[in-house]
Amino acid sequence: MLVTLNKKQLFFLVSLFLCLGSIEGVEIKVGEVGWRFDSERGGLTGISYNGGNNVVMFSPQQLWMFISSNDTASPVGVQDADEFKFTAVDGRWRFEWRKNQEADNGNEPSEWKVRVDWSRADDCTICGEITAEGVGEEYDMLLFPIIAGVPQGKIVVPYWMGEIFDPQAFPEQSGFFSGSRAWEYPGTLSMQWFGVVLPEDVCVMLWAMDGDQHLKKAELTGNKDSISLRWLHYLPLNTREEHIHLPYKLCLSIVIGGWFEMSQEYKKWAWTQSWVKDSRKRRGVVPEWALNTAVWVWNRSTSDRVLLPAIHLKEQINLPVSVLWHWWHNCAYDVGFPEYLPPREGMESFSSAIEGACKSGVYAIVYVNQRLWGMNTRSWSEREADRYAVRRKSGEIIREVYNPFVNAPCVPMCMGTEFWRKTLLEVMLPLLDKTSIAGFYLDQACATLPCFAVDHGHPPGAGDYWLRGFRELVGELRKAGSERSKVTSDDCSVEISLAGEGCSEAWLPLLDLFLSLQVSKGRYAGSDGWRPIPLFQAVYHPVAIQFGNYASLTEPPYDPLWGEKFMPSEDLKLLDERWRLQFRYEQACAWAWGQQMCIANYKPELWQLRKRDMKFFNDLLVLRNKYPKYFRDGVMLNHCPKHIRMSGMNYVYQCMLVGKREGKNLRKEVVYWFLCLGEH
Repeated sequence: MLVTLNKKQLFFLVSLFLCLGSIEGVEIKVGEVGWRFDSERGGLTGISYNGGNNVVMFSPQQLWMFISSNDTASPVGVQDADEFKFTAVDGRWRFEWRKNQEADNGNEPSEWKVRVDWSRADDCTICGEITAEGVGEEYDMLLFPIIAGVPQGKIVVPYWMGEIFDPQAFPEQSGFFSGSRAWEYPGTLSMQWFGVVLPEDVCVMLWAMDGDQHLKKAELTGNKDSISLRWLHYLPLNTREEHIHLPYKLCLSIVIGGWFEMSQEYKKWAWTQSWVKDSRKRRGVVPEWALNTAVWVWNRSTSDRVLLPAIHLKEQINLPVSVLWHWWHNCAYDVGFPEYLPPREGMESFSSAIEGACKSGVYAIVYVNQRLWGMNTRSWSEREADRYAVRRKSGEIIREVYNPFVNAPCVPMCMGTEFWRKTLLEVMLPLLDKTSIAGFYLDQACATLPCFAVDHGHPPGAGDYWLRGFRELVGELRKAGSERSKVTSDDCSVEISLAGEGCSEAWLPLLDLFLSLQVSKGRYAGSDGWRPIPLFQAVYHPVAIQFGNYASLTEPPYDPLWGEKFMPSEDLKLLDERWRLQFRYEQACAWAWGQQMCIANYKPELWQLRKRDMKFFNDLLVLRNKYPKYFRDGVMLNHCPKHIRMSGMNYVYQCMLVGKREGKNLRKEVVYWFLCLGEH
């Protein structure tokens, strides 16, 4: 007898076969790949690909876990369930865990239910939605999904521009990742994904389909045998009942290739989101001078050491030059924030110098840290700034020390408070009113922190208060900038531009420029096993402007406000010639990866002292400026063969604030992006 099945019946039978036909447990198959789960607890046990001919096994531990940040309750996870079942319902695979008995531990909820509904997104991806009932509000964080026991591989993380843990590039390092790392989103995690490249170029990636950009964190742990990857989600406190529904999907993808292929898998979804449509570059509202800058001069101190060299460079290369100006302020760097005013050379000299540079076609944006308040400043106590600082769950403030010479703590302030935004505007609005500055560089902009203060006017912990507060801040700045049609004279009027440290999709509608320094990672981090890769450019280059590096032919400057004890005998001393290759490498990376070029610690005599290096630099500038449809607006294409390498290239580890330290045998990939930017 012939039996005819409708689509729903056929789906159920196929799913049932997939669930029960695998001797290893539950398997969800999409296309040529499959995800295997433990049939007793629901943990992820491995993946299959190539039609099931290849299998990679994981450790079937937790798939999810509810935790309390202050340890007031014991964690709740799949191992605590009395019952686990899986079914296929309406095009989805439903996993359900129940706790039916009284808890033995008084710190655990007695009855609860957690459900994960898996659905197919495409031929390599499944996405899960998680809901829970009976889990109390003392649980303020959720881990989901958790993938444990993944074999060691090349770990790919969009930490701002992007980095890959690649032991092959650092022979002196161990061949595996160990320890733990975490990245906040929105923040230092510039996009909502991370993953690992396994042998045979099989990639496992975790990503969030979260168009509302909720606060979350990507977490990574590892030992010599394996790594674990997981998402941590912040749950609202005191604003929910015991029913929890995470308002976005968490996705698992299997991709064949490497970091570039993973970025393109994420790009398919990301380019449908509002931040692409609303990006300032795509909307055509980035000031023309910022859009067309050929090179940035990143010098520090007073105008004679910053603006005059920039004017000289513009005359030398005959291309648009802009200035990123640090140490213009009256306080010690990384110590005295936010006591910036008056400028250290006086407002009259400062304003006159900026106007003169502006008339010469050189535009300057000045440094303001939008996050830190120095605890040793008079204003910290006089203004009771601690009331508006970011608070941990325990109520404590966070102390951070950045300056090794002064060793003074700074404190992250909460962008969700009106007090902190007004404090920043008290610094910046007078500069807009009294000078011809072309805008501000907002340090630590693309970074957030969960704030658990109960008196800041925002929900403790989870929420969108940080981005919302930042949006209000830049709105006030742009309003003030648009109202100054003429700033100090009839000869110099400039539309302001706002730049920020790092890069992140969440800030695309807010900032014009993104300072991306990881092309110079060797100077400030040495050989830590992670090397930079242009993940952000691979996804967002047509709608974002990235600039900057630490590439310098001299030693770093020293701020006299740090005291005389550590002051070098020679200012901006020329680096030894053996470090010239690193300068060229950093400039080539920035050029090939589509960034606006930059030179740090520039002085005119470099054209005589380092002729060949400056000519190399100038040639890149000319070529980039000649083809803006590729280097400024193009789409990054797939890379050339990955096994082309340079070996034995030494590097100099030279932080902004400390001396240099040599490293040997660093292997870096040849810059193979010369022809890899195409028309969009």
